[in-house]
Amino acid sequence: MKPTHSAGGSMVFNLLATGVDRGDVVLFDAAAWGERHLAVERVIAVGGDRITYIPGERAA
Repeated sequence: MKPTHSAGGSMVFNLLATGVDRGDVVLFDAAAWGERHLAVERVIAVGGDRITYIPGERAA
């Protein structure tokens, strides 16, 4: 997937939002994955969705 935001650009986040939907861009603490920073990612699935991942496969 082509990046939505360019490196060094500015973003504004609503820290009071109570839910997310597929396609939303979210800011989260990546500590659960052993990282020591905040991360920005796009939501690809929500509760109840089923996804498949094949190692080495890349989205077109």
